[in-house]
Amino acid sequence: MLSEIEVYILSFIIYVGIGTILIHIGVSFAGAKDTSLKKAFIVALVGAIISTIFGWIPLIGIGVLFVALAVVIRITYMTEWPKAFLACVTYIVGIWIIGFFLGSLGG
Repeated sequence: MLSEIEVYILSFIIYVGIGTILIHIGVSFAGAKDTSLKKAFIVALVGAIISTIFGWIPLIGIGVLFVALAVVIRITYMTEWPKAFLACVTYIVGIWIIGFFLGSLGG
């Protein structure tokens, strides 16, 4: 059986990996230029860190994540706000769905 810290580390790695794919899909779908997996990884890493820090706060945590991630996407991809928001929504909805399934697997 995995200890609690091992579960947190494994979850963090899963969130970064899947978040990278979701960010890449989101910015590509939004029409941002110069999309790369390297940039998507950096944004997903920042998103996972912010989610780890603020994710336990019920509504404020998701709001902080949304705003911070939209800013990071806008700066990283040098894109407009609507495109950053679309990519951010893609990421948050996808991560929420993954978190729901990971949580149900944990017991």
